[in-house]
Amino acid sequence: MSMRLYFLALCCLFSSVVFGSSICRRSPFMVEALETTFQTICADISLDDIGKLKSLNLSNISLERVDIDDFLGFTSLESLDISGNNIKELPESFLSLFPNLKELQARSNILSALPVTGFSKNRKLEWLDLGQNKLVLLREDAFSKNRSLRALDLGQNYIEKIPRQIFSNNSSLRSLSLGANKISLIELGAFDSLVNLRNLSMYSNELRYLSVGQFDNLESLEEISFSLNRITWIPGDVFKNCTRLKRIYLGGNPLRFLPMGLFKGLFLVEEIFLNYLEIVDLNKSLFHGLPNIKSILLNDNKIKNLHEDTFKPGLFNEKAFVNMVRNPLDNKYKDLVRAQLIERVSF
Repeated sequence: MSMRLYFLALCCLFSSVVFGSSICRRSPFMVEALETTFQTICADISLDDIGKLKSLNLSNISLERVDIDDFLGFTSLESLDISGNNIKELPESFLSLFPNLKELQARSNILSALPVTGFSKNRKLEWLDLGQNKLVLLREDAFSKNRSLRALDLGQNYIEKIPRQIFSNNSSLRSLSLGANKISLIELGAFDSLVNLRNLSMYSNELRYLSVGQFDNLESLEEISFSLNRITWIPGDVFKNCTRLKRIYLGGNPLRFLPMGLFKGLFLVEEIFLNYLEIVDLNKSLFHGLPNIKSILLNDNKIKNLHEDTFKPGLFNEKAFVNMVRNPLDNKYKDLVRAQLIERVSF
């Protein structure tokens, strides 16, 4: 019996030395992160411990490269944060180490390309943040295996084009951020599969127009932003199927004309941002039939006159607020609008 106990003691000691030393032999940043996570020294952390870990934060630690050996054993990991580092690339086999990953934050690095196989090994991925990197080109199959993806942030990169098939398998997406890139082309059909999308952000890009049919399948969309582009033309029926829209941001574009019927049928819309455009006049029925409208920003345009029906009570929601500051509007039109909107207008 004593020999058996002695043997078991040796086994436990050997196991402790092997497992402990394997953790301690990892890169200093990983050792420190694990010691912080488990609140103990590395020698007391086993492979079994990291195999059960659900979340790991490696943000803002000046990490320059990803070493595969540092990430072995994290088979249960669901959330990984490597944002705020200096990582240039993600090794091809890196993402396959986390079969249960649901959330990856890789924001604020210097990634210039995505792995060739994209994120195909992470089919449970729901939230992916790749914002503020140096991405230029997007492969059409980059997210083709991520059918569970709900939020994707590609903002603040250098992306120039949105390929037609890139989101064809991402019907679960609720939020898509493409703002602050260099996008000048959205291939027709690029958004056709995003039937559950709620938020689409494309502010501060290089777009010059919005195409007919571009948003026809976005029936769940609640917020859309195309502010600070170079848009000079919008088709009148571009939002015809986006009947759940609540907020529309078009400010900061060289738009000179808003077509009749642009907001027709948008019964849920609450806010419309049309500030800092080049608008000279408004179609008299542009804002009619919007029962839930709360505010319209028309400040910093070139509006000189208004039709008497534009904001006429009964046609226009008289509870809405209208900002018309810094427009060369004649005093007689100002008096007309003041009488119609009373306290709900600013000049």
